[in-house]
Parts: sequence; structure tokens; C-alpha cells
Amino acid sequence: MPAFGSVKAKILFGVSDTGLPRILQNMEMLAHLSHSHWTVILPGGWPGPSCPVDYMHRIADAADRPVYLYYIPAFNGVTITTAQFKDILSHPNIAGLKNSAGSIRVRKELLFLKQTLDFELYEGEEWAIDEALKEGCDGAVAGFGSVGGKLMKKIAGCVDSGDLDGARAAQFTLIDIFHQVYGAGAAWWNAGYEGSPYDVGIVDTGVDSAHVGLKFPGIPYSDRAFPGKVFHAGLSHD
Repeated sequence: MPAFGSVKAKILFGVSDTGLPRILQNMEMLAHLSHSHWTVILPGGWPGPSCPVDYMHRIADAADRPVYLYYIPAFNGVTITTAQFKDILSHPNIAGLKNSAGSIRVRKELLFLKQTLDFELYEGEEWAIDEALKEGCDGAVAGFGSVGGKLMKKIAGCVDSGDLDGARAAQFTLIDIFHQVYGAGAAWWNAGYEGSPYDVGIVDTGVDSAHVGLKFPGIPYSDRAFPGKVFHAGLSHD
């Protein structure tokens, strides 16, 4: 595992793309790097998986290091059942997932699976870090961490020490900062829209922008929705 001074850290590298061949090609092309894990969002629309279990298992079989699933159904339209999660997370080369479903039920189902399966569960919704950690998630991986990383660390510290009121207060401060930067009710801030962290360059485009050039069902599309600079960032494999 990569180390920074005396601190060991996991480095998750996103290889999401518009189809399985491209995802596997990305892993092969980037295999020389020293990161510890791969991360993938399943593609949506017509290149999306007919069976998420088979799709993730094929990725994990080909991967030279452990894989995390980035689950964000509102972005790609791919939903996964509890039974499918169980099959996916039973693969020995799938380390866990980042859950950005924004659903209490989905989180509870995944926590239920953690009772019998060995995998790591990270909360992906900035608005629910305190609740997720209190409920037993292993941590949080959120795009707003590049802006509010210290607050996220404070939330985790408060939960660890049993100071749930402090965690809740820090969570609300994080939400308030989010509103001041991006506005309240920015439902698609993480999908490459104008004014989003990806558009203004505050958050690394990374995994989320891999599909920026596509029209996904349920996501409004316009000439303003995907600025050219975001589209080009999405073509890179950073």
C-alpha cells in the first residue's frame, strides 16, 4: 500500500468508460502506476450491463489489484438488487463499494450484508456522512472532500469519540459551505453540469466525468449542460 511519510493510504484509480472493452483497456494501460485499487462506475444507457454481477466479475477477474464499485444509480441508471450486491461483493477481488445511492434502504441492505461478507462500505453522499459513519460504514469518499476535507475528518472524529451532536453540527456546516459554493438544491452538481465542481475545476474530474459526452436516460441534456472543457476532461484517463 502506498505510503506518505508515516501514513499509509489507499489510492483508488478510476477506470470507468463507455463499455467493458474500454474499462479493461484502461486497466491495462494504467497498470504500471503504483495505486492500490481500481474504481469503476458501470456505464449507463445502451452500453450498460445486462447483468451487473457478470459485468463486475469480469472486471474483477481481469484486474491486477482489488476493485471498488462506485454505485451511483441516479447518474447512470443502473440499479442493483440486494441479491446482486451479495454476488458482486462475494468476489475475492472486489474490495467494496462507494455507495452514492442516496437511499437509507440501500445503505441498510449493504450494512446487513456486511454482517456475513467481508467488504468495505464507503458513503458517497456528502449530506449523510455523519449518519453513515454512525450506522457502521467504514468511511466516506466524497467529491466535496477536496473542499471540505477537514470538516469530513472532524465528522469522523466526532463519531469515533461518541460526540454525535458535534458530528451533526459539523455535517450541517459542510452542507452550508456546499450551498454557499454551489447553491442549495444543486441536484446534479456531480454530473458535469455548469457550476458543478467538475465544471469550475474545484474537484478533479476523475471517475464521474468518464461518461460526460453521453446522453443518459433521466438526465436533462442541453448545450449548456456539458461545457467543452468538462467533456475534454472526461476523455482523459486521470
